[in-house]
Amino acid sequence: MIFQRTFDWTDYTVLDKSNEQIIQDLRIQQKFHPFMDAAKLRIQKLVDRMGPHQDAADRFLDYLEDEYDGEE
Repeated sequence: MIFQRTFDWTDYTVLDKSNEQIIQDLRIQQKFHPFMDAAKLRIQKLVDRMGPHQDAADRFLDYLEDEYDGEE
């Protein structure tokens, strides 16, 4: 698991935050840090296609895990 779910992050936006802020807020483990930009790009494409309500931490974390798993 990338982070501890102690809050409801469904309304959290990742596109307006720095990677450092996202790492701090979501407590992302270091092994996932190299994949932050790719996950943010995937979120941006989704937001462009489907609207700003898609810019949420839970979806971002899913994409981050996908990027990490794809490199293993």
